[in-house]
Formats: sequence, C-alpha cells, structure tokens
Amino acid sequence: MQLYEAFGESKSWALWRSDPRFVANHRTVRTRLASGWDFERAITQGPKPVPTHTAFGETKRLKDWISDPRCQVLGATLLSRLQLGWSFEDALVTAPDAPMHEAYGEFKSLTAWTRDDRSQVKSYKLLQRRLDEGMTLEEALALPGDRRYYAFGEMKTFRSWLEDERCLVTKQTLRHRMEDAKTKHGDDIEDFLIRPVNNIPVYEAFGEVKSLSDWALDYRCIHHDRELLASRLLQYGWDLVSAMNSDYYHKFNTPHYSAFGESKPLVDWLKDKRCNIDNISTLQSRFLEHKWSLEDSLTRGKLLFVSKLESDLADFIESHIPIERSNRSLIAPKELDIYIPSKNIAIEFNGLYWHSEQRVGRLYHRDKYRACREKGVRLIQVWEDDWLFRRPVVESMLLNRLGLSSSDKIGARKTEIDRAVPLAEAREFLDSYHVQGFTSASYRYGLRYEGKLVALLSMKSVSDQDADWDLVRYATSASVPGGFTRLLKAFRADHDGPVKTFADLTLSDGDLYYQTGFREVEILDPDYSYVRSGGRVREHKFGYRKARFESDPELQFHPDMTEAQLAELNSLHRVYDAGKIKFILD
Repeated sequence: MQLYEAFGESKSWALWRSDPRFVANHRTVRTRLASGWDFERAITQGPKPVPTHTAFGETKRLKDWISDPRCQVLGATLLSRLQLGWSFEDALVTAPDAPMHEAYGEFKSLTAWTRDDRSQVKSYKLLQRRLDEGMTLEEALALPGDRRYYAFGEMKTFRSWLEDERCLVTKQTLRHRMEDAKTKHGDDIEDFLIRPVNNIPVYEAFGEVKSLSDWALDYRCIHHDRELLASRLLQYGWDLVSAMNSDYYHKFNTPHYSAFGESKPLVDWLKDKRCNIDNISTLQSRFLEHKWSLEDSLTRGKLLFVSKLESDLADFIESHIPIERSNRSLIAPKELDIYIPSKNIAIEFNGLYWHSEQRVGRLYHRDKYRACREKGVRLIQVWEDDWLFRRPVVESMLLNRLGLSSSDKIGARKTEIDRAVPLAEAREFLDSYHVQGFTSASYRYGLRYEGKLVALLSMKSVSDQDADWDLVRYATSASVPGGFTRLLKAFRADHDGPVKTFADLTLSDGDLYYQTGFREVEILDPDYSYVRSGGRVREHKFGYRKARFESDPELQFHPDMTEAQLAELNSLHRVYDAGKIKFILD
C-alpha cells in the first residue's frame, strides 16, 4: 500500500480522503501530483474561484449566461467575442449572421431553435446533423435529443446500451465499430454489442482479469494512464499492481541531476524553493529536450519560456530584417511566433510535440493559414524536424521568400537546358535545395549556368483520370527568374498530356502555379504524418498501414483495431499539415 506524507504524517490515500485537511477535489489532487506538486500543498489548496460576468443588472457564471434565454450565441462565439474585447452585454445579445430556418410558421436561427420550448434538441451540432441527414426541421426538433439505436427488439441511446448487461464490449470499441459502419439514428447495433474483441491481451490483478485499457480506467489505478501502464509492464517489467498504484513519476533507478551544488531527481527539484515553475513537463522540456542548464531551467519564470529552436529561428530572421515576436494582435486571439511588418509575412515554428493532434487538433495549421490569408498576411510554417536536420535548406528558402537572398540573379535565358540530369546529381541537388528533399521521378529537366546546375524540374509519369504527369519537385540553387517557365515549356514540348501538382499550404500559397497557367482544381483537407512518442522526425503515414503493425515484431498488433487505434497503442502521434491546393495544367 502506498503512503503519502503531509503535516509530518504518513497515511494511505483512503485515510487522507477522510482527513478534514483534505479540502481539494480528489481528481484535482491526482492532477496536481502528476504535475509535480507536493502532497501537502495539493490537498490543502482549495479550488480556484469561478469567474462571473454582469449584464442586465445580474451577475452569473458564464455557463449560466450561456443557458440564459437572452443569450443569442453559442458558448464558443461568446468566448471569442470576449477575447476580442466586446462588452459582455453586447457579446451576449448580438445575434450572429446566421441563416434563418422555418418551422411552425416561424423563422429563427438554429441556435434560437435549440432554445425554443417546442424543441427536444438542445445541441446545435445535433440539430444541424439531422438536417444534413435529410430531416425536416420540425422532424429534427421533435425527435428526443439523444440518438437511439435498435438491438434485441429495443430502442435505446448509446449510453443506455453501454450500461445494458447484454453489451460485451467497452465504450471505445463500440464507438469505433459504429463509426466504421457510419451508424445512424435507428440503425441495428446488436452485432456491435455482442461480437467479442479477439486477441486483446488481458492481465490479472486483485483476482480479476481485464484488458490494459480497462485496468487504466479502474478506480484502483491512481493515474488512469494506459500508456504509462503499458510502458511499466512491457518495457520495465513491473507487476500490474505496482504499475497501477505508483505515482506518475516513480521509476526504477531515477536519475539524479546537479544544480546549486546538490544532486537529486527532477521531480524533487520541482519541489525545491528555488524552482520558479510548477509543472514537470516544462522542466523536462527545458532541461532534457532543449538543453538548458538545470539552474536556468529551474529559475527562469514560466512566462519567459520560449522554445530554444523557435528562438534560434527568430534570431536568424532578425539578423537580416526587423521582426515582431509573439504577435497577438494581428489574428487575435491566436499568436504568431514571428511577424515581419515590412514584408507582411509571418513565420510559425511548429514543434512536433506541441503541434501534434493531441495538443492542437487536426485543423490548427489550416485555420492559422486561413486567418492570416484573411488579413492579407502570407504565412510560412517551419517544422521542427526540418529546422533541426535541414536547417541550411530552410534558411535559404526563408531568405528567398523574404527577398533577402544574397545569391546573384541568373536570367533563365542565360542558361542551357539539360533534359536528362543524372540521378546522383539530382539527388544531391534536391537534398541541398528543396525542403522536402529528393524523390524519384521519370524525367529530370535542369538549367545549367556555366556548366553548373542551378534549377531542376522533376516529373513523374502517372495514370490518373485527370493527369498524365505529376510535377513532384522544383528547386533552384540561386535566384533564376523565369527558370520554372522555361523548364516547364521544354518538358511540354517533349511530352503531351496534362500536368498536375500540389502546393503545400504550410510553405506556399501556389502563386507560382497561378502565374504559369495552372488552374486550381481542389483544396485538400489537412493530411497527417506520424511522430513516435519523444521522436524528432515526421514519418509518412503509408509507413504505418495496418500490415506494418502486423509484420513488425517491434510494434504491438491486434487484428480488430483500426490504424488509428494501433497507432495510439504504439504511442504514435498524428501531426497534421495545413492542407494542399491541387493544380492542373491542361
């Protein structure tokens, strides 16, 4: 049994819970301990006061105002308006420019309909989803708020079926099965409820046998972290009871680190009175990831912390042109890491950990690109692994985009066309001058100046419905005005058929293609790469198809799991780009 120390006493968790000095919520205490708080401070510090807002002579909590009939907007819209500086009353009552929908002979916005006494639906998203499925508004309003599904001759909600004794699977398994089948209101889910999950390892403790996911949710597991459980069991060889009952930062052979003439583990340094930060993640990031000295990591205030790599990028740009750091006004409330007013260009540094799906969501980079575009600002997003491992290429690209390149201009007419650039030379050239590096191609057209390769166009043969050729790379080693046009014209003179290409919105808005006669065909949604937990490199998603998990002995595999579930099982995180624009040259 694990004991916790406070006020000079050592007691079990259960005994401390009944102690009158334990004033905080027990879940809050768990979170505080996981963040490195000492136990006494974690149990004695009460909850933060709930902020209130005043309007119409009344003062209430924000969630109460959102449910007030005078509120004309969704909670997210209200918060956004407050962040933009609106008065609370204006933010509350100003109706959005939303379309009106007719029901019962009246016209209202969907938000207003969710507050109507005749509506059985209080969720805007659910109401919109029903309309998208083809329901009339009156039908959508009359149907009870929770979707119901058919099984065993009964209709119940998702939650009710989970609680039904005939359900033999976990919430996560049931949800994934229903998502894969695109299950709708009224569909039969009996098979999903009773079909067993095959080949999922189970573990025994306390006289019970469960999967690792179920043990992580068990009330006897003090951290509820499945990844931590798996690491302790499979990597460090812990027994299951110890893995569940040991606090977040307890590990065998905990390393000690020196500062101020003392040596102790990081979690103990976090409790030191000289430490100015309050969470272990910041300390680990500063000291272990970004290689700060331990004393600096401990003593610099949390508000002053900026990624060292981001700071290096900003320092590089600032050495060539004046910049603004951490601009919060241009696309408020979002922040821009670097803004260059004289060029109206912003540069964002995307750390792989902080910019993974788990941290920022799937659409973060696309939304930031769009927010900048609406303000007339060109946004360039630099990825951590590119800056770490391809820094000279990134620096050259940035200087070219900013019009600050020191290389001489070479007019395209002064160059000679090479219609068959050798493979080895093309590989070296693209690895040196293109952020994405070398990729295979069917044809490699180059421009040479005084015998030296200064521009390269790579084309791949494809058999798509809309194109015969894929323009996969274009790169230059110097400023070559007209170089792209000349190479493209030369290729088109030798080969018939339409050409497709893509502009990566993290780096480009496709201006070059618009200028040379390509037409925009489609804007593609953000796509993802994978990053291993603690990794520093993005890996293509095709390298982690289901067959890879099955064949690779170093990866865990279960046949009933989807690719996303297998990735999560193996601590692989998705990192999304900003999307792409597809172009065609007919």
